[in-house]
Amino acid sequence: MSRVSRETKLRLADVLVKAVGALLPGPGGTLAGELGAWALEKKTGADPAKELAIQIEEAVGGLTKKVARGVERSFPDDDVDRAAEMVVATFESVELDPGSLADIGLSAQRLTGIYLAAAPAGLEDDLGEAAGAYRRLVAEICHRLERLFLDNAYLHGRILQFILERRRGEDVRLFTRKTEWDDDEFTWDYRFEARELMPAVRATSPSGAEIELSVDAVFQEPRAEVDGAAGQLFELLAAGRGWIVRGAAGSGRTFLLRYVALQALAGGLPVEQWRSKVPLYFDLTGDVEPVPAGALAGLDGRLASRAPAGWEERLIQRGQMLLLLDNANPADKRVMRLIGDAMAAGCVVVVNARSAVPAAARAALGLREMRLLELSPPEVDRFVLRWHEAVAEECATETERDDVRKARRELLMAIGRCSDIRRLCAGPNFLAALCRTLLGSGFTLPDDRKILVRQVLEAASDAGPLADGDWEDLLELAHHSAENDEEFTPAQAATWLGRTPPVDELVDRHRMLRRCDDGRLAFVRDAVRATLAAQFRADREFVGQLAHWAATAEKRDAVVAAAAFLPQPAADDLLGRLVKHGRSEVARVVLHVMPQVERDLRNSIRAATADLLPPASPEQVDRVVAVGKAALDPLTQQEPAGTGTAAAVLALAGREDLAALATVAARADAAARQLIRQAWDDHPDKAALDEMIANREEQS
Repeated sequence: MSRVSRETKLRLADVLVKAVGALLPGPGGTLAGELGAWALEKKTGADPAKELAIQIEEAVGGLTKKVARGVERSFPDDDVDRAAEMVVATFESVELDPGSLADIGLSAQRLTGIYLAAAPAGLEDDLGEAAGAYRRLVAEICHRLERLFLDNAYLHGRILQFILERRRGEDVRLFTRKTEWDDDEFTWDYRFEARELMPAVRATSPSGAEIELSVDAVFQEPRAEVDGAAGQLFELLAAGRGWIVRGAAGSGRTFLLRYVALQALAGGLPVEQWRSKVPLYFDLTGDVEPVPAGALAGLDGRLASRAPAGWEERLIQRGQMLLLLDNANPADKRVMRLIGDAMAAGCVVVVNARSAVPAAARAALGLREMRLLELSPPEVDRFVLRWHEAVAEECATETERDDVRKARRELLMAIGRCSDIRRLCAGPNFLAALCRTLLGSGFTLPDDRKILVRQVLEAASDAGPLADGDWEDLLELAHHSAENDEEFTPAQAATWLGRTPPVDELVDRHRMLRRCDDGRLAFVRDAVRATLAAQFRADREFVGQLAHWAATAEKRDAVVAAAAFLPQPAADDLLGRLVKHGRSEVARVVLHVMPQVERDLRNSIRAATADLLPPASPEQVDRVVAVGKAALDPLTQQEPAGTGTAAAVLALAGREDLAALATVAARADAAARQLIRQAWDDHPDKAALDEMIANREEQS
């Protein structure tokens, strides 16, 4: 086994120390020598030097002991020590400064990319298998540098100070408003620094590295509804200065408040009368005290420690605040008093409430209610494109960026080809969880529907993975509510489950159930309920019921959804019943989601319906269309799509199925594509369809 020499370990430690020292002022431009002495001799000094010395020592120890030992074990090559020497040479060839750190957003992945790009030419050939050790050491050093930059108050402050000064020079438009807005120095600094501290969207790179994305890099201005009138969010917000934001769990209410905060901090809010307000995002999750000073502490303790005493209260009293209250509890009198004080002083208030605010309370406070609408098909496309582009920007290598673009292409096509997934994508939280789960997981659609849907629903929940008991309760509630009314009472839930379930805990933990205004319960969206109900029927092997439903076109979607999750004997039984009752066309449509079916049965059904897919004649098109919308998914999976496939999809697809139409058009022959475009020439969604076709053509 190869060893990293003591001399090389010391040089690696020196590389890390110098990278930190380059950011600090001192003789010759750095204090690398003094910092090195602090770390190696355990010398203490006045804060922040003492704190930094301890953190550097810990980073150096981890690098020269744990990491080096791991490399030695993982790469038993004679050239591992030479790989470490190459790392030293690479780091010494790059000059690190606050500007480069500001450009990469203090990201270890991007920092790794900078150093890997500076690697000597021919490195892979020279090191052979030990090139892996080289890349790992570079990544480990960059990871430790990132932690130092973020965890050390002095280093972080230096970088934030640089960002602030640079933005003062770049953002001339915003700075011309300083006098107009009458900001004091702390408020002016806050507008810039808080942008870096807002909560981010979690993601994972193809290599498994954790990535944080800015909310405004992913989120887009949603559509909403006020008093029955729908429109773009900011157009509606301009009609008032006090709002309660409603919407199903997963509809993006928290996303929205953070997005508004970021837009306001950047001076980019299109609502003119809001622009001079100072935004304060305040997450009241759990038992957080609704005291304005707590909002800054929730973002960053260092920023809060610099705030003048009573800063938040004075902004409210002067009517200068844009108060964004997330997860507010309307039953808490202190929360309602804070809202009332802010509204009375002339502030702008936007609230995401945990439960409904009574109409009388809204009227007394001067608040109006706005409901977020589900994402439309083109908005789903744009979200997927923005999310993956933001992840690609954070990746360290071109190989990873290519993997992200491949995942983006596959997801766009899968949304067009999987109606159950498509229906779930109308909520931003679910869609973000789907993007995150698919990237680098090895899952594919439609093959991994069952495991993927559960993982994505869990990823969109507050409490992480669902316990098996919770999952079973949700499946059973979905089944019974689908068989009865959409809404149900806690008493009905107890009857269905045979016990009194912890409904309140289920609602709070997993975001799949919601409380209605009258105390009844419902699933947050019908698509979630339908998905869970389908899994319940499959788990209980309701083959007789599914075979009976197959006689009705409107029920066949539910048959297909459940068939995907049936165990193999039950799947064979269902197909046998469909064939026996003369429903071979339905059996062929169901077959496309059933890889578990016995081979001979699969082949016999395919042979009996060989002229059904793809349809080539008007008569065959009519046969497929007669099956109903359940036939849409297998039609979208025909490549290349001909005019018969295009005609059948046109007959079956509604506005909610634009992704299916666009997917077929993008992979169709010229005649079929022209047929689809001409059929939608006078349709109000023609521009949206063209946009979605272009998205898929570009990705293909």
